Parts: sequence; C-alpha cells; structure tokens
Amino acid sequence: MRAAALLIVVLVGLGLLALWRFLPERGPTAGAPAPEVPGDTVLVPGESVIETRPAGAAGPARDALDPKRAAEAYSFEGRGRIRGRVGAREGAVFPLEWDLVLEPHPYLKGRERAESRRVPFRAGEREFAAEDLPLGGYRVRAEANGLNSSAAEVLLVKGSPDQFVELALSPSGWLDGSLIDATGAPAEGLEVRLSAEGGKVQRTTQSDAAGAFQFRALLDGDYELSLRAGGCVFGEPRLVSFRAPRLSLPVLELPPTGALEVHVFDKLGKPAPGVRVTGFTKPAGTLDLRTDERGLVSLRWIQPGLWELQASDETEGLSARGEVEVDLSRASQLSLRLAR
Repeated sequence: MRAAALLIVVLVGLGLLALWRFLPERGPTAGAPAPEVPGDTVLVPGESVIETRPAGAAGPARDALDPKRAAEAYSFEGRGRIRGRVGAREGAVFPLEWDLVLEPHPYLKGRERAESRRVPFRAGEREFAAEDLPLGGYRVRAEANGLNSSAAEVLLVKGSPDQFVELALSPSGWLDGSLIDATGAPAEGLEVRLSAEGGKVQRTTQSDAAGAFQFRALLDGDYELSLRAGGCVFGEPRLVSFRAPRLSLPVLELPPTGALEVHVFDKLGKPAPGVRVTGFTKPAGTLDLRTDERGLVSLRWIQPGLWELQASDETEGLSARGEVEVDLSRASQLSLRLAR
C-alpha cells in the first residue's frame, strides 16, 4: 500500500511540473505604452510650416496658427507670377496663334488688386509664364479662334506668389433653331442676334425660307438671343446658356406683326436709292434702313402702331417726313418726296 501511494504522489508531481513548464510567461499587469502619435503640422500657401507640436499638446487657446504669421502669409503685399501649360482636348487642333488672358476674378478675395493682362503667342507655344503680377485673385484662360478654353482660379498671396495652372482648349459648338410667325408660317428674313458680356460680343444671322437659323463655331457662354427686323426688336430677349457640342432651341414664335413699304423719290420724282430711312413708334419700336436701287424700303415684319418716318439724303441735304399706320390686316405703304 505504501509503495502504491508513493507512486501516485510522484506521478502527480511530475504532471504539475510539466504543466508549469508549458504555460506562457506573463508580463507586468500594467498595459503597454500607447504608440507615439505624429504631431500636427499646420501649413499655409507655399507649404511654409507655421507651427508643429505633438498631438494633444495644449497651446494658448488651442490656436492652430500664429495669427501674425498667418496674416503675413495671406498678405497681398508684393509681386508674383503665374506659370502654366495649355493642352488640347479630343477633337481640337492646337492653334498656332492664341492669347493668354489674365483678368480680375469675379469673386475671389484680392480681385480688386489683380491686373488685366493679355499675352499673345504666335508660334504654337504651349507653356507660358506671366511675370511681375500684383498679388490678388485672378481668372486665367486662353483665347483662340473657334476654340473654347477652360479657366483657372488663382489666388496669389505672399505665402504663395508663384502658381502653376493647366488650361485646355476644346472644340466650339453649334446652336440652331427655327422661327414661325403668329399664324404658324415660317418666318423668313428675320435677324437673329446673340449678345454676351453686355453687348461686347455679338453674332448675327438670318432665318431662311424655312424659318431656320444656325450659329456655327459658337463658344460656350451665356447669351441673350433677340429677334429683329429693320431695327425693330420682337419680344423680350431670351437667355440662352450654351455648352458645346450642340444646342437645338425650341421653335420660337413671333408676336403679331404687320408689313410696310416706304417709297422715296427725289426732287424730280424719280426713285432715290441709298437714302436713309429712320422712324419710331410708341411704346417702343425703331427702324433704321436705306432704300434699295428702286428707292424702296420693304419690311415684311414690323411692329403694329403709328409710325413717324423720316427720309434723309445726307449728300444733297434733302429730307422728307411722314406718318403711316401699320396694322395686321394688310401691308401698309408710304411715299416720301425729298426736298430742302
């Protein structure tokens, strides 16, 4: 019995020893230190480091920037330059001649300090640099005949006085439409005018026998479209926002109109060609035309009302005046004979 009991005690001891040897070692109960967190780096234009401090470190009122140094970085004191490159998108052939256009940005800070500048390039250059610019807010674009250009917004400040931009030229587009009169018939021979930038940009065309009109090689932009004949404007101008490649307008209908023929004769009673005929009607309507070789001014489309007209031969110092009522029922006629 004693031998059996001793054998059991020895076996239990050996088992406990083996269990102890295979258990993993344990470190101190305290947790491992937190990994180091990179510090916060605050940048201003030009990648100038203003302040660096460890994350979580307390600063005066937790300010991210030193106000004086930040104000200096964003100052408009000094001069700068804008560099860049112009590319061509699919469908556009890069032009031999183009202009770089810099102008004050419509809303960027510092726009009142920016300088307008146009730099010509005439040898197919693609890279540019505009030097010695006043710091400020700029819009930069390229101008080339028949091509659109992307635009870049550039803020030149003391902390970032040298900026690089990329511009791209792309194909212009095509706008078309058609006109009908108040009866639904095609309106031929009307002037269709597109105006932009307060009238600085204007393009005109005429409606054909089917009342159709078109503008080719049209640049992207917001335009006012008006319909005219002999100086008369029909209806309010329409706002057209055009983006290439194409825009087809819905059919445009004229308000009710009349027709007018003015015959001008000289002192001998013969037709007077090349004579200027001007006139107006109320509330708003004007015309300004010249007689053809038959001494005739013919208007198929004209605003109804009482018209006061004057024919003037500036060379001979002759003139004539008259009034005519234009209505919708028939073509109105007026004869004027020049005299001193």
